[in-house]
Amino acid sequence: MDRVNLFICLVYSNQIKNYQSGCDSGDAKACINLGEAYRKGKDVKRDYAKALSLYKKACDLGDGLGCNNSANVYRIGLRSFKKFTIKLWSFIKKPVN
Repeated sequence: MDRVNLFICLVYSNQIKNYQSGCDSGDAKACINLGEAYRKGKDVKRDYAKALSLYKKACDLGDGLGCNNSANVYRIGLRSFKKFTIKLWSFIKKPVN
């Protein structure tokens, strides 16, 4: 691995740690960013369940994008229309700041 690629890996590794720390401290934007990393498999192993839990946490912290991302995970991932409708409405009706 050359120096440039090593530097890039270190930078992304630090970003993931910073997002995790911020999310643990109640920063909704950090939760969303970490959720995106898990959803895309960027610098972490792809894990849709982990991404969803991070989006839900951001939603619970009052971030509308977290609610939107949670609803989209259900929209894309659930096959049962009834379950989908119930879960989707729970995020759509949630009050945000």
